[in-house]
Amino acid sequence: MCKVGVFSIENSLHAANGKTNRIALTVGNSLAGWFSSQLAEGVYSVLASQGYDLLSYRLANADQRRDFFSSMPVKRNADAVIISSFDISETERRTLEQLGMPVIGVNTIGLTEQRDMISIGVDEIIAMRQTVHQLAGLGHRNIAFICKQQDSNGFIWEADQRIEGFRLGMAAEGLNLPDGYIIAVQDNEFAGAEALSSLLALSPRPTAVCCISDENAIPLVHALRSYGFRVPEDISVIGFDDWPMAQALNISTVRHDPRSYGALAADAAIRLSRGEILTESCIVVPTTLMLRGTTGPAPRD
Repeated sequence: MCKVGVFSIENSLHAANGKTNRIALTVGNSLAGWFSSQLAEGVYSVLASQGYDLLSYRLANADQRRDFFSSMPVKRNADAVIISSFDISETERRTLEQLGMPVIGVNTIGLTEQRDMISIGVDEIIAMRQTVHQLAGLGHRNIAFICKQQDSNGFIWEADQRIEGFRLGMAAEGLNLPDGYIIAVQDNEFAGAEALSSLLALSPRPTAVCCISDENAIPLVHALRSYGFRVPEDISVIGFDDWPMAQALNISTVRHDPRSYGALAADAAIRLSRGEILTESCIVVPTTLMLRGTTGPAPRD
């Protein structure tokens, strides 16, 4: 659960007038990806209106992460840092705050509740539990989960909370989760076919699949239909994110809005950097389960 407290940051360590009028945004994946680009749009919209500049950093591996946090004391080139979708260590957080740089986590609610910092985003665990509950209500008992295989690169990812939410959701519904029902696929053009092959090897065969993102759901639906499976009559599929392509292809998914909480994060970053006090440490934004053409009742035996 999120904590509520009072937060203020002293900025006496900044040089000159104490302000750079820049906010740093760090992401651990592609800056051009759907989530990162939407988040950056939300952050920039607020910063531009307040006369601030946006500095974007991609921390894709341990070396880049180490270089970023070790160079900040020298550069001191931002008034606050927004961390997107991964956890930072307590040492890293303290390094930034000792420089007078507030730290705002975006989509880190399940990761940073023990850190004395602001966090804004969705509750991944609750969202996935609600998804499983919906599928169980449609009669599905054998539900698999598809995620993307990736090296941790020294990161603890918020998206991993979706896997935990799926596990908890299955347990809450009294559903069995056999070995092999959580499937990690490569991040390439063969992801849909790989996911389908893994699903077909399972016994009993799942009647529904939760995907960690639309990036996995869309190619899976394509692969299923290419091999003659009816979606949702034979198998239901639900993604996560609600990409525009998911809307166009009528894919069921969990909708959230990274642009909106990018704007919230930017506002919090500016206010904290000015020494203002925020009374909320955790801002949970809503998700909406969008049931479209890829979800239906479990097939009858």
